[in-house]
Amino acid sequence: MNAPDFLAPLRIPPAALESESAVVGALLLDNSAFDRISDRLKPEHFFSDDNRVVFAEIARQLGTGKPADVVTVAQALGALVSRWHSSTSWRSSCPARPTWRTTPAS
Repeated sequence: MNAPDFLAPLRIPPAALESESAVVGALLLDNSAFDRISDRLKPEHFFSDDNRVVFAEIARQLGTGKPADVVTVAQALGALVSRWHSSTSWRSSCPARPTWRTTPAS
């Protein structure tokens, strides 16, 4: 019988955030690099949520034949965030705004 592993939630997989950011940055500068890595590197391989989302958007844009650069990816992610902020499900899942400050800061 296997004993429960109480330390499992405390273990963090190895991550190199600088390397992840470098890969994403390189793809934004040279879209042709995506063809060389797309069969081995997937969004779920990224530890950072931010890098995962940006990589997925790069893959989406390149998959539709559009170029992926800083501007196009930022615009797409900005539109995604705007849709997320305006959705009623998002608003209903957030706690109420704090009421401790009722007057503007001076």
